[in-house]
Amino acid sequence: TEFFFGLDPEMEIVKIFANDDDEVAVFFKCTCRANGMVNKVVDIYRLQDGLLAEHWDVVEHDIGNVQTANGRPLF
Repeated sequence: TEFFFGLDPEMEIVKIFANDDDEVAVFFKCTCRANGMVNKVVDIYRLQDGLLAEHWDVVEHDIGNVQTANGRPLF
């Protein structure tokens, strides 16, 4: 954690989704100002009785030069 915060991350929330099953997904862009690396992240949460029960995440590292098949950016 100290290493990550030492990169001076800036987070920009792009989308948030929630459903009736107490699941939430947060899509965000994380730019590490110390090295210029840009990551796309999805955090997925499951709540139970108003508390965090589970968490998963997906990180696409260093997407600065990523070209998608259809030419559109990653979210």
